[in-house]
Amino acid sequence: MTALNTATVKTDLQPALISRQVDFWLLGGASIAFWAICHLFEFLHPRFDTAQSYLTNLPALFAVATLVVNAPHFMASYHLAYSRGRRFILQNWFQLILVPAILVVALVVGDIFFASTIPGWDGLGRTINDALAPLGIFLVIGVYPSLGQELMQHLVSIMYLTVGWHYTKQVFGCFMVYSRYDNYALTNRERNLIKASLLSIWGFNFFSINSTLTQNDFFSVSNMTHVFPASFYLFFQYLTVGLFLLVGYQVFYRRWQQHGVLPPAPALVAWIAMFIWWMPFARSTTFFLFAVPFFHSLQYLPFYKKVIDARYNDPETSARNFRFYFGFLVVAGFLAFNIGPEAIDYLRDSNDRMQITYWVAGFALLINIHHFFIDNAIWRLRDEKVRQWLLH
Repeated sequence: MTALNTATVKTDLQPALISRQVDFWLLGGASIAFWAICHLFEFLHPRFDTAQSYLTNLPALFAVATLVVNAPHFMASYHLAYSRGRRFILQNWFQLILVPAILVVALVVGDIFFASTIPGWDGLGRTINDALAPLGIFLVIGVYPSLGQELMQHLVSIMYLTVGWHYTKQVFGCFMVYSRYDNYALTNRERNLIKASLLSIWGFNFFSINSTLTQNDFFSVSNMTHVFPASFYLFFQYLTVGLFLLVGYQVFYRRWQQHGVLPPAPALVAWIAMFIWWMPFARSTTFFLFAVPFFHSLQYLPFYKKVIDARYNDPETSARNFRFYFGFLVVAGFLAFNIGPEAIDYLRDSNDRMQITYWVAGFALLINIHHFFIDNAIWRLRDEKVRQWLLH
């Protein structure tokens, strides 16, 4: 056997989600390349009309991407959670039964009593904010005149709170799985340091967004940011940079210096990509607005495929089943995010009654928030089934 063939066999035998090369691009490499292209177009667009046309067309591109990547990644989590049987669902009753039930009931109540007020709610908001005022904190409580608007405000806040946390934990999961693949044995201290470096990004972005009172739109729903002191934002800014450097030195450099090993490339690129996606000083506006959810979803799907493959030992059967399931996820996502809520809005006359597409926004909020809790239940390496699916 030639040296080339030997190297090829060794590469093929290395554990991976799909393959080492594909995983590198899906877990972060493609996002970094596209981020660089976005920065290039943003630099060129004042001078070249062609670059401006590319930037103008990106929203349409990612609208299609939502259908074939973003929405299926949400549906994949439902498939993995609720296909594990009654026992698993009951063991994780909080994430899989109680949380969705509360969200559904809240949205139904918000629809029926959309224009109603909550007696004393605005007074409670003033009392809370009067107590928090010396700390420089203002929470958007009791600001909206109706129950429905107030409910949507808080659901949007919860969504942004959980989404940032979820992104960081997913990247941490990428790193841990690939560390297991390559026997890149991390100490508890090193694992915690990597996790802290990722979670600090969540804190940095949450407090930077919620540093001034601004009004935004989620679909057709208006929402406002909360206000926290600038010191919170500055603390996490320095913490994020400090932890980035500390991980680079204490974990990567010192391990390479002592043992001559570097972290697996797919794990490292996922960790770096997280900083590029979220850090304000690295941010491409175009990339941040349209591409971050897409690449997060793209990062998720190899794990889903790995689980589907693990359920079918025969490669031909596995590939056929994955194509079937993925097609099902695309259809389910289209129904869950588009056709289903739009039909309910039509039947409930939401546009005329509320001046918003209540259920389109409501389904998106429900699925985004619930997705955080589902993943908390299904991606636990201490779960024997998960280890069997991902690590073998």
